[in-house]
Amino acid sequence: MFYSIKRPIRSAMLIIVFAAGCGLLAREEQVPGTYVLQYPFGTETLILAADHTFAQEVVVPADNRTLRIRGTWSFQAEAVNLVLDRCFVLGRGGKLSPIYSKLQTSDTVLTVSKQLFTGKIGLVHDHMVSGGRDYKKVSSEADTSKIPVDDVSPKN
Repeated sequence: MFYSIKRPIRSAMLIIVFAAGCGLLAREEQVPGTYVLQYPFGTETLILAADHTFAQEVVVPADNRTLRIRGTWSFQAEAVNLVLDRCFVLGRGGKLSPIYSKLQTSDTVLTVSKQLFTGKIGLVHDHMVSGGRDYKKVSSEADTSKIPVDDVSPKN
């Protein structure tokens, strides 16, 4: 009799785990919005538009610098990755990168994360880059014109 009770409980637990797992992966239509990555030495703001364009703003108060760029992004559904065609990388290992003002023109890959119970979307840098910090989605608004860009190349 004990065996017969154990089996339905195990089956019910598997169903709950399976149901909880559904929807754990972010979908492309959930990605657009405004994201912020906060470091002790500066802030990155990334606005991803539904048309696959983005605007990035990097602010480093100690250097009195603000860098801005626009570019395009793509979504890799099978890996749940976001790929930026260009960007600035503010941090390296949690510290200010000595080359943060140099535009990275090779693809930058971020993993799109989705929290288990809240469903909140975030972007995860390689932790060697961000020092364990992630972009937090602060708004579903995705108006890239909020970051004015006069020139796509930073002035040193």
